[in-house]
Amino acid sequence: MTISVAETGFQSGFCKRKHTRQFECKTTVWSEAVSNNPGKKGKPAPWVKKENEHRRRALEEYTRANHPAYDEWRKKRTEAANMIRMEAETKHPGVAGVSDAIKETDKKVGKWDKQNPTPLTWEESRRLEAEFDAQYERPDFS
Repeated sequence: MTISVAETGFQSGFCKRKHTRQFECKTTVWSEAVSNNPGKKGKPAPWVKKENEHRRRALEEYTRANHPAYDEWRKKRTEAANMIRMEAETKHPGVAGVSDAIKETDKKVGKWDKQNPTPLTWEESRRLEAEFDAQYERPDFS
C-alpha cells in the first residue's frame, strides 16, 4: 500500500521507517502499526492500567469494609510482616544484606500465612466481587 506524506501527518516528509526524505512511503498503514500506547505494542494503555488499578483498590476496600474478619486478618498480617521485616533487616544490615533480608521475610511471612489462613473463602470473595461489580462505576482516566 502506498501512503502519501500528507496522509501520514509528517510535516517534514520523512518516512518513519527509513528516515530518508520521501514523498511516498511503502509501509504498513500507520493506524495498524501504531498502538494507542506508543512503543508498547500489544500492552494496555496507561489509562487502562490506571482504571484497572483503581478497580483493584476499590474492590479491596469494599471487601475489607464488608468482611470484618478479613479486615482484622489483613491488619494482623501487615503487623506481622512489618515485625518480620524489621527483624530481618537488623539481622542482615546494610545494602549487601538486602536480598537475604527479603528472602528471610518472604519465608517467614509464608509460614505465618500457613499458620493463620485467611477467613475469606473463595465463595465469599466471588460473592463480594459480584456485589461490588453491580455498584462500581469505572472512572475515565483517558
